[in-house]
Amino acid sequence: MDASQVRLHPFRAVPVALALILNAVIGPLAPAISQTVAPLSGAVFGAADPDHVSFTLEGCRLTAGETLPNADGKFICADADYTTGNLGKLWNELDLVPHRLTADNGDGAQTYAVAIAADNMDAGHPGYDVISVPVLNTALSTGTCSTTASPQPTQSPGQGGADTAIYRILTITQSAG
Repeated sequence: MDASQVRLHPFRAVPVALALILNAVIGPLAPAISQTVAPLSGAVFGAADPDHVSFTLEGCRLTAGETLPNADGKFICADADYTTGNLGKLWNELDLVPHRLTADNGDGAQTYAVAIAADNMDAGHPGYDVISVPVLNTALSTGTCSTTASPQPTQSPGQGGADTAIYRILTITQSAG
Protein backbone atom coordinates (compact mmCIF):
# COMPACT_ATOMS: atom_id res chain seq x y z
CA MET A 1 0.00 0.00 0.00
CA ASP A 2 1.44 3.37 -0.99
CA ALA A 3 -0.04 5.28 1.93
CA SER A 4 1.59 6.54 5.07
CA GLN A 5 -0.12 4.79 7.96
CA VAL A 6 0.65 6.60 11.17
CA ARG A 7 -0.64 5.12 14.40
CA LEU A 8 -1.48 7.68 17.01
CA HIS A 9 -1.25 6.18 20.45
CA PRO A 10 -2.06 6.47 23.27
CA PHE A 11 -4.77 9.00 23.92
CA ARG A 12 -6.09 9.13 27.47
CA ALA A 13 -9.89 9.42 27.36
CA VAL A 14 -11.99 10.72 30.24
CA PRO A 15 -15.73 11.04 30.89
CA VAL A 16 -16.40 13.93 28.56
CA ALA A 17 -17.49 12.96 25.06
CA LEU A 18 -14.79 14.59 23.00
CA ALA A 19 -14.13 14.82 19.32
CA LEU A 20 -10.66 14.43 17.93
CA ILE A 21 -10.03 17.40 15.72
CA LEU A 22 -7.93 16.70 12.67
CA ASN A 23 -6.66 19.82 11.02
CA ALA A 24 -5.50 18.62 7.64
CA VAL A 25 -3.94 21.97 6.82
CA ILE A 26 -1.79 24.13 9.09
CA GLY A 27 -3.44 27.33 7.81
CA PRO A 28 -6.73 27.11 9.75
CA LEU A 29 -4.93 26.16 12.95
CA ALA A 30 -2.15 28.74 12.75
CA PRO A 31 -4.09 31.82 13.96
CA ALA A 32 -5.35 30.08 17.10
CA ILE A 33 -2.02 28.41 17.88
CA SER A 34 -0.20 31.69 17.47
CA GLN A 35 -2.01 32.94 20.58
CA THR A 36 0.08 30.57 22.69
CA VAL A 37 3.27 30.04 20.67
CA ALA A 38 5.42 32.09 18.37
CA PRO A 39 3.74 33.15 15.13
CA LEU A 40 3.58 30.30 12.66
CA SER A 41 4.65 30.11 9.07
CA GLY A 42 5.70 27.44 6.61
CA ALA A 43 9.32 28.20 7.48
CA VAL A 44 8.71 27.25 11.13
CA PHE A 45 7.60 23.76 10.16
CA GLY A 46 10.01 23.36 7.26
CA ALA A 47 7.19 21.86 5.21
CA ALA A 48 4.34 23.05 3.03
CA ASP A 49 0.66 22.23 3.29
CA PRO A 50 -0.30 18.85 1.78
CA ASP A 51 -1.24 18.88 -1.91
CA HIS A 52 -3.86 16.34 -3.04
CA VAL A 53 -3.45 14.23 0.11
CA SER A 54 -6.49 12.56 1.67
CA PHE A 55 -6.60 11.65 5.35
CA THR A 56 -8.56 8.98 7.22
CA LEU A 57 -8.73 9.05 11.02
CA GLU A 58 -9.63 5.80 12.75
CA GLY A 59 -9.97 4.64 16.34
CA CYS A 60 -9.45 1.17 17.75
CA ARG A 61 -12.54 -1.01 18.30
CA LEU A 62 -11.44 -3.74 20.69
CA THR A 63 -13.05 -7.14 20.41
CA ALA A 64 -14.14 -9.18 23.45
CA GLY A 65 -11.13 -10.69 25.21
CA GLU A 66 -8.63 -8.36 23.53
CA THR A 67 -6.48 -6.24 25.83
CA LEU A 68 -3.81 -3.58 25.58
CA PRO A 69 -0.89 -3.27 25.72
CA ASN A 70 -0.45 -5.86 22.97
CA ALA A 71 2.03 -8.75 22.97
CA ASP A 72 4.82 -6.30 22.04
CA GLY A 73 3.97 -4.15 25.08
CA LYS A 74 2.57 -1.34 22.90
CA PHE A 75 -0.76 0.45 22.83
CA ILE A 76 -1.30 -0.37 19.16
CA CYS A 77 -4.26 -2.42 17.96
CA ALA A 78 -4.32 -5.00 15.20
CA ASP A 79 -4.85 -3.40 11.78
CA ALA A 80 -8.31 -5.00 11.44
CA ASP A 81 -9.47 -3.33 14.70
CA TYR A 82 -9.24 0.26 13.41
CA THR A 83 -12.51 1.84 12.27
CA THR A 84 -13.96 5.23 11.36
CA GLY A 85 -17.17 4.25 13.17
CA ASN A 86 -18.27 3.45 16.71
CA LEU A 87 -15.46 2.15 18.95
CA GLY A 88 -17.79 -0.13 20.90
CA LYS A 89 -18.44 -0.55 24.61
CA LEU A 90 -15.14 -2.07 25.73
CA TRP A 91 -13.48 1.29 26.46
CA ASN A 92 -13.71 2.87 29.92
CA GLU A 93 -12.82 6.23 31.41
CA LEU A 94 -9.06 6.85 31.47
CA ASP A 95 -8.34 4.08 28.95
CA LEU A 96 -5.55 4.61 26.44
CA VAL A 97 -7.44 4.59 23.12
CA PRO A 98 -5.22 4.12 20.06
CA HIS A 99 -6.00 6.09 16.91
CA ARG A 100 -4.57 5.85 13.40
CA LEU A 101 -4.15 8.48 10.72
CA THR A 102 -3.82 7.27 7.14
CA ALA A 103 -2.44 9.76 4.62
CA ASP A 104 -2.96 8.83 0.95
CA ASN A 105 -0.80 10.91 -1.38
CA GLY A 106 -2.50 11.47 -4.73
CA ASP A 107 0.11 13.94 -5.98
CA GLY A 108 3.85 13.80 -6.60
CA ALA A 109 6.42 13.05 -3.93
CA GLN A 110 6.18 15.67 -1.20
CA THR A 111 6.97 16.66 2.35
CA TYR A 112 4.14 18.41 4.15
CA ALA A 113 2.95 19.37 7.62
CA VAL A 114 -0.36 18.41 9.23
CA ALA A 115 -1.71 19.05 12.74
CA ILE A 116 -3.40 16.45 14.94
CA ALA A 117 -5.30 17.82 17.93
CA ALA A 118 -7.71 16.86 20.70
CA ASP A 119 -9.77 18.75 23.27
CA ASN A 120 -7.86 19.05 26.55
CA MET A 121 -10.44 21.00 28.58
CA ASP A 122 -14.03 21.71 27.56
CA ALA A 123 -16.27 23.86 29.75
CA GLY A 124 -13.93 23.12 32.65
CA HIS A 125 -14.13 19.34 32.14
CA PRO A 126 -10.92 17.39 31.45
CA GLY A 127 -10.47 15.66 28.13
CA TYR A 128 -7.47 14.16 26.38
CA ASP A 129 -4.20 14.67 28.23
CA VAL A 130 -1.65 13.21 25.84
CA ILE A 131 -1.07 12.60 22.15
CA SER A 132 1.92 10.30 21.99
CA VAL A 133 4.54 10.50 19.28
CA PRO A 134 3.07 8.71 16.24
CA VAL A 135 4.62 5.46 15.06
CA LEU A 136 4.86 4.65 11.35
CA ASN A 137 3.14 1.39 10.41
CA THR A 138 5.92 0.02 8.20
CA ALA A 139 3.88 -3.05 7.22
CA LEU A 140 1.30 -0.84 5.47
CA SER A 141 3.64 1.88 4.20
CA THR A 142 6.21 2.05 1.45
CA GLY A 143 9.87 2.45 2.33
CA THR A 144 9.69 6.06 1.14
CA CYS A 145 7.33 7.17 3.93
CA SER A 146 8.65 8.91 7.03
CA THR A 147 7.22 11.13 9.74
CA THR A 148 8.45 13.36 12.54
CA ALA A 149 6.37 14.97 15.28
CA SER A 150 6.64 18.21 17.21
CA PRO A 151 6.46 18.34 21.00
CA GLN A 152 2.92 18.47 22.40
CA PRO A 153 1.98 22.09 23.17
CA THR A 154 -1.36 23.39 24.45
CA GLN A 155 -3.55 25.80 22.49
CA SER A 156 -5.82 28.19 24.37
CA PRO A 157 -8.57 28.68 23.45
CA GLY A 158 -8.95 25.32 21.76
CA GLN A 159 -10.64 24.56 18.46
CA GLY A 160 -14.44 24.37 18.20
CA GLY A 161 -15.08 26.22 21.44
CA ALA A 162 -12.99 24.01 23.74
CA ASP A 163 -11.17 25.78 26.59
CA THR A 164 -7.83 24.25 25.60
CA ALA A 165 -6.57 21.73 23.07
CA ILE A 166 -3.40 19.69 22.78
CA TYR A 167 -1.76 19.07 19.43
CA ARG A 168 1.27 17.87 17.53
CA ILE A 169 2.51 19.00 14.15
CA LEU A 170 3.48 16.04 11.97
CA THR A 171 5.91 16.45 9.11
CA ILE A 172 5.28 13.65 6.63
CA THR A 173 7.46 12.76 3.65
CA GLN A 174 5.67 10.57 1.14
CA SER A 175 6.18 9.34 -2.40
CA ALA A 176 3.49 9.69 -5.07
CA GLY A 177 0.55 7.29 -5.01
